Amino acid sequence: MALRLRLTAVAALIVVLAACAPPWAKHDYGASDFLSAIRRSGADVAVVGSVESSQLSVRGQAAQIDDARVEIYQYATIAAARADAKLISSDGLSASRPGGTVTLQTSDPVHWYMRGLVIVFYAGKDTATTYLLDQVLGEQFAGAKA
Repeated sequence: MALRLRLTAVAALIVVLAACAPPWAKHDYGASDFLSAIRRSGADVAVVGSVESSQLSVRGQAAQIDDARVEIYQYATIAAARADAKLISSDGLSASRPGGTVTLQTSDPVHWYMRGLVIVFYAGKDTATTYLLDQVLGEQFAGAKA
């Protein structure tokens, strides 16, 4: 009887803790979650097309956030997203792909973010955009430091 009561208490605690998990802890965070968070911040956002990056293994979506263009890549699993993220150099300008190193050609500082199933890429100098991406996605994993 005491064991059953303890197991019931532990199960109830797990349910309560799962319900109280912060939004950034959501592991299945995808592109629609990202776009919703940007909209909730008050920024104007629109998906404007599809994109392909030679540095990543999946196709993505191009989005306009206020005056900045970002690329959003969604993966089927977190493991797949992490695998691609690990291939990107710390400065964000190259990736070690199976056929060789792929170098990104841009004069703008680059910023790479990952959260859940999503990798977001932004090339630009707008501090409001990088601040917003930091707030929504967390600290960038590669690219130029502010």
